[in-house]
Amino acid sequence: MTGAPTIASVGRWARRGVGRMMLRVRWRWMYRSGQGPREVAMARVVRRRYLGGAAATLGGVLAAACGEVEVRYVQGPPGPAGPAGARGDRGASGATGAAGQAGAAGQTIVVEKEKPVVVEKVVEKQVQVPVAAGGPKRIIFDTDWGPDGPRGEVVKRSLALYKEKQPDVTVDVRYNAGKEQAKSGTVFARTAVLIAADDMGDLFLWAAYVFVYWAKRGLFADLTPYLKQFSVTMDNYVSIPQHEIYPYPNGKVFGWPFQVITRDWMYNKSLLDRHGIQPNENWTYDDLIAAAKQVQEPDNNIWGMPDPAWWTHVMTMYQIGGDKGAQNGEYYLFNSPVGIQAGQFWEDMIQKHRVAPTTQVRRDAKLSITKGNYAFFITYPSASFRKAVGTNFEFDFMWAPKWPANGLRAVAQQDQPHMVTKWAGTRGVVAESAELAAHLAGPDTSELMLTHGNTPPTWKALFDSDRNIPSDTFRRDILMDGFNYRYVHQAHEWWYPMARAWRPVINKVWNGEISYVNAAAEADRLNKLIAGLRTLHPTSDVLQAKL
Repeated sequence: MTGAPTIASVGRWARRGVGRMMLRVRWRWMYRSGQGPREVAMARVVRRRYLGGAAATLGGVLAAACGEVEVRYVQGPPGPAGPAGARGDRGASGATGAAGQAGAAGQTIVVEKEKPVVVEKVVEKQVQVPVAAGGPKRIIFDTDWGPDGPRGEVVKRSLALYKEKQPDVTVDVRYNAGKEQAKSGTVFARTAVLIAADDMGDLFLWAAYVFVYWAKRGLFADLTPYLKQFSVTMDNYVSIPQHEIYPYPNGKVFGWPFQVITRDWMYNKSLLDRHGIQPNENWTYDDLIAAAKQVQEPDNNIWGMPDPAWWTHVMTMYQIGGDKGAQNGEYYLFNSPVGIQAGQFWEDMIQKHRVAPTTQVRRDAKLSITKGNYAFFITYPSASFRKAVGTNFEFDFMWAPKWPANGLRAVAQQDQPHMVTKWAGTRGVVAESAELAAHLAGPDTSELMLTHGNTPPTWKALFDSDRNIPSDTFRRDILMDGFNYRYVHQAHEWWYPMARAWRPVINKVWNGEISYVNAAAEADRLNKLIAGLRTLHPTSDVLQAKL
């Protein structure tokens, strides 16, 4: 091999298992050509600090904890003289070779110096994913599945199976890591603590509502190469495009499917059978409203449907406008033609058609889906849900009502994937962590979800089986058809702080305290304000000052 290595050739060497050695060559060559400092892909956070003091906010901790590494390249000293030459190859005792020339300059030294920078700095460059190396390895696995209960049992049994496959890999499980310091079990709060302490696990059970923010800041490893390596595709899993790419940047897989959370339309079969009503594939919302009015008895606590969830109108925005506004943030602008139409529709369900109670009526009467207080509702019929319903009433899936103007449907899915973090790269266990994520998403773990867990399996062949949803009782074909029009409503960089700000405002609409038109204007004002603040956790004092 002659000449300086190219970036493409380095990539090929990395994929052949010598990536770590050749990447060092790559950096030295780039230094000589003057490119080194511009090509640094991501910086390791080196400051260690936990949340402390009542006045400390998570936003402040994040801003203080994340740093930009200043990289300097220092030429090493000349190497020692080379060894004596080899014996000659002629005669009984060839002449001794001359002394070798002086060695090349010493290896380049990288000096790192931490320089504080705000957390919002976007780092889009991704490090080459390494291949698995032999020998003992240790993975730090952060999850909130356990240590006790059905979910803890699934994790423990699954890791035991993984140990049989990979005896040289030790998995250190940390249940709810960071919860004690954060005084909260949410993924946002726990990750804020762990990132601040430079103590994230290699594999982490993530949540969609803060995914895009951290993907844009280089927190996750690209898992796309491992799909081929482990001979799987996303078609093996219960997944949708938004979760494959999650959804930034397009074309890459960062989240390996694990916890499936679907939301589908269902109906109270016992109630509708008494009225001779059978929902069908052609129903629009007009048909739904008509049927709800026919069967409901509000005086007897039987309503057409529950008051909307705080995210229901967002799903309706997808029905009205399709996919076109999903990626550019249009569906987070409620004071827009699509937003007004969607929100007004659900306000009319309560105030005009009166087929849904206000939030306060529901609370006062203690209405519940499992008690049979509604003709139509949105949920997933898990084993625990079916147990809660018991013999109260029979229910089944129904086709999601079409939007009358265009015939589009929309249902929700809000999964929790496993993410391989950049800390796995620091510890040299990216490939091993990806393999563990694939195992946890595979058929063995899904089998455990069926036999010991309380959530649906991730593996599609088991999800779409009588063992999960018996087809002699439920229209499972409708459930599976829903994957053609499922949407995730959390695919926005600032979803978490936005939703926390406007959720109380929108909920006032469902309780009849404010019109949707006024709420939409206030919600958009909050959304734009938070996008301008560029922090995941604006304090109430900061918001009030800006307002």
